[in-house]
Amino acid sequence: MKILLQSIYYDKSSTGIAKYSEELADWLSEQGHSVDVICAVPHYPDWRARTGIKNKYSAESNEGVSIGYVPVLLPKNGEVNGLYRVMYELLYTISSLRWWGRYYLDKREYDAVMAIHPVLISILPSILFSKIRRIPLIIHVQDLQVDAAEKLKIVNNQLLLRILKRLEIQVLRSADYVTTISHVMAKKLSKRTKKNVEMFPNWSDTNEIRPSSRSDEMCEQLNIEHDAIVVMYSGNMGDKQGLEIVLDAASLIRKEQKVKFVMCGDGGSKQKLQDYSRNLSLNNVIFIPLQPPEKLNDLLAAGDIHLIIQKKGAADLVMPSKLTNIAAAGRPMIVTADMGTTLYETVSNNQMGLISEPESSEGLVSAIMNLVGEPHKRSIMGSNGRKFAIDFLEKEEILSRFEKRLFEVTRQKRGRK
Repeated sequence: MKILLQSIYYDKSSTGIAKYSEELADWLSEQGHSVDVICAVPHYPDWRARTGIKNKYSAESNEGVSIGYVPVLLPKNGEVNGLYRVMYELLYTISSLRWWGRYYLDKREYDAVMAIHPVLISILPSILFSKIRRIPLIIHVQDLQVDAAEKLKIVNNQLLLRILKRLEIQVLRSADYVTTISHVMAKKLSKRTKKNVEMFPNWSDTNEIRPSSRSDEMCEQLNIEHDAIVVMYSGNMGDKQGLEIVLDAASLIRKEQKVKFVMCGDGGSKQKLQDYSRNLSLNNVIFIPLQPPEKLNDLLAAGDIHLIIQKKGAADLVMPSKLTNIAAAGRPMIVTADMGTTLYETVSNNQMGLISEPESSEGLVSAIMNLVGEPHKRSIMGSNGRKFAIDFLEKEEILSRFEKRLFEVTRQKRGRK
């Protein structure tokens, strides 16, 4: 098949949506499909153009995938708010029309166009292109962007929220096929759009990510002893997480000399978190930048306890992709999630870790100290996570199912022409 994929976030050296978007395109290319991509210049999660890349139009071929990069509006101080996001998404969408126009005028033949949501506004050219070419539009929803903006108070203007909710429904209804990453998200989207929404979770390559011991190199990089108990957060440092409670927890147990906290990643809130750590005079917290993919397994192995932190009400609006690799690495996790949410049920039912009340540093401390003194419990939870990853998150199985449905959707569309 010939596939045109649009995703504002596209960078497998990054985290979350960007990582999975590029891995999807690469995998489809490896199966013999021809894939063209329209995406933003890699800039996530630190909101700066990736080192060595200029924030301008460019094109390249990577892993057999043809990529058209679009410049984006980047904040000068790295801080991201609701108004900035609206402008950022709008300007990206307008700027992306250069590539959409070229692909249309080149009369390139496609079997399907695929859009990754978020970002909502950026899907509009995908809809137009699919209508003009009479090819199926597939929308894959990575998080409920508008719901999250409202619940986490990223956007407070009620009129704007009503407009965005209506736009989201109309955009998703325009798709021939909608997929998402959790059963609860699929149920919500089905109710709103009156469509059958299928679930394809984010995956892990369990051959690449696997249980291993903490390496000497990683101990040296983190400046920790081999017998230290490392509590690790790795991922985006943004508004959705509420990572201040990790630093509050570190402050409350600073007397535990062997317990060290590692904060790995970048994001719009990183500078504020570093300032907060300095204000608390924390000497048990280490900040390191996002690690390259080839170091991911060693990084995960360095953590004795991994954290998945979210604010109240966020757990069924987004599904943290970091869970997949923590589980595959055979490491126990502590998650902050409300009872009854998908995240809560997934971790609890599979006994992969402990649950802590969102936005409660005291609850987080209790969970951490529970596992600090129980190496056997940590080992059992890690083994349960590894089993869960192999049974439910295996990359080849998930993407093979997705490919099969992609074939079916394109055949159905051709049959209706």
